[in-house]
Amino acid sequence: MKKYFLIIFTVVLSSSVLATEQKIESPPTISAETEVSKYVSATECYVLFLLEGTGETMQEAQKNFERKLTEFTQKTQKDFPQANLDVVSVNIGTRDFNNFRAAENPFAPNITKLLIFILPPDENMAITLLDSGLKAGLMPFCGEARDGTFGAVFYGLKNPEIEIDKLYPQTTKILISQGEKLAAQLQCEIVKMDDLTRFSPRESPYELRFKDIKASLPSEFCSSDKDKIKISLILRADFIVRKKKSEK
Repeated sequence: MKKYFLIIFTVVLSSSVLATEQKIESPPTISAETEVSKYVSATECYVLFLLEGTGETMQEAQKNFERKLTEFTQKTQKDFPQANLDVVSVNIGTRDFNNFRAAENPFAPNITKLLIFILPPDENMAITLLDSGLKAGLMPFCGEARDGTFGAVFYGLKNPEIEIDKLYPQTTKILISQGEKLAAQLQCEIVKMDDLTRFSPRESPYELRFKDIKASLPSEFCSSDKDKIKISLILRADFIVRKKKSEK
């Protein structure tokens, strides 16, 4: 029995060694990456305000805020039926929330929220809404974007993937061309494309800063110019290659 076990063990070990010796190396690969960008027109517009409510107590401040919000939204629904509204809480506490020091400033009950109105990409409509907010006592949220632009009106893309998808054929063509050039430099030819990765440079919200407040716009791709919204597509891939056969 021991002799029989020893024979089996020897056969298994020999097979393992043989498989290791005959192991086929993975085919050589090269990598290429390309980026294609273009400017597109906006599909929506964002008009931003700060609205605050104050009072002797926080409950009074809340009631004051709700009254102002109701009055203004009722007016905007009548004047701008196409508009949608997103309300973001900024401060529930003291009025001087930017530089509050308990020893220097008394607590002043305050509720402040950011109003983001979403409109069609019409500059005249946005300016009219800004004037309406000013008359109602709202403060335009004149934020600074990462690209250095500034204001309370920005433009964006509701469905950026639609425009990014349009870049795919052109970007793929350029990527394959780059792969072929790299392969030629190595005296190789492409067998097939492998492990394709696709992404866009902007994968975080489009942020604005105003009075130490950070706000994110509804779209990742925005601009202060409704006809100059930059979108990009990056493709990265590995190509399996083989040596070219020498010509006789």
